[in-house]
Amino acid sequence: MSQAPPIGFKEIIKLPSMAITPASISFKNVTLQSEKYIVVKEDDKKKIAIVTAGAKRVKRLNNAGNPPIDQAIMNPTAEVVALRSSDGAGGTNLNIFSLQMKANMKSSKVNEQVVFWKWIDEKTISVVTPTRAYHWSIEGGTDPKQMFDRTVEKPESHWTGPVQIINYHESKDKQWLILGGLAKGKQGSIVGVLQVHSVKLNASQQPMPSHAACFARLTLDGRSAPSNLICFTTNGPMLQILELDPPSKDAAFKRKVPLQFKPGDFPVSIHCDDSIGTLFILTHKGLLVAVEVTTAKVFFANQTAKMFPNQPATKIIASCLSSEGGIVTVDGAGRVGNFFVERKNVVRFICGTLNDIETDLKM
Repeated sequence: MSQAPPIGFKEIIKLPSMAITPASISFKNVTLQSEKYIVVKEDDKKKIAIVTAGAKRVKRLNNAGNPPIDQAIMNPTAEVVALRSSDGAGGTNLNIFSLQMKANMKSSKVNEQVVFWKWIDEKTISVVTPTRAYHWSIEGGTDPKQMFDRTVEKPESHWTGPVQIINYHESKDKQWLILGGLAKGKQGSIVGVLQVHSVKLNASQQPMPSHAACFARLTLDGRSAPSNLICFTTNGPMLQILELDPPSKDAAFKRKVPLQFKPGDFPVSIHCDDSIGTLFILTHKGLLVAVEVTTAKVFFANQTAKMFPNQPATKIIASCLSSEGGIVTVDGAGRVGNFFVERKNVVRFICGTLNDIETDLKM
């Protein structure tokens, strides 16, 4: 008899039940910063829909202005939304608006187009332009603070043309930043472009050919304090896990494990659930891979569509960590759900099906 799978799925809400049309449910229009809120730019209604997942209710903001709001991102914990729009002269207007007070809390302007932004915590937004990366605090009267210059393409670079930014992460101790994107490779394929920046040294490493990356913070065996780890994919495909700021070069923690994807597939996001030391990797074609961090052992790999019986197969268009464990995703059908480690199944599955005692003990 087959073992129950170690990864579970729980549906949270379906966006069409909130009268959101399929045409609005896309990577471009949907933003997800936490499991609490999903924001959808409804071009057909000229509205910004803010869906509160737990309460299953929607609030709509008017978006018929000139210029209209390009994108909105909801604070991960509070009823506060950040709005961005073009200033009509090549720059970008930024606003932070309190839904509870129905008042603008803060405004600023960046003299470039903003190509990506994200709440990196409940008080800070990362703002990325074609040339720079900034942090903008919700507190005080400060404008966005430049953190680093973006890497520029050189003759020896592994990519050509513009880089589409798809993610930005800050380590828990705020000493490391990673900026990740996708671009056209020299051979015509889609390649990853990853920039890793040290806040302490105020310096960035040379860009790496990595499609997806994240930070993890775990207490490793034999250590008395948590360590910062960077987890990233490379060509192969391969998953690499490296310790940042190790106690010594010889004692640095590092792991490497090969991954298996279908031809033409590649990772688009990695999230680490530090509470159980598990990486969740999502690919462009909808594969979900779960990896135990300290052993770098893959203990689950399946198409997300196969976990939805009698439902059409669609791609994941947005994802984030869940405060309750695992990750929250939105797919192309507007299905919002939580993929998580099924604690009652995972030990039995790893030990019985995979016959992997080491990973079993870690989990």
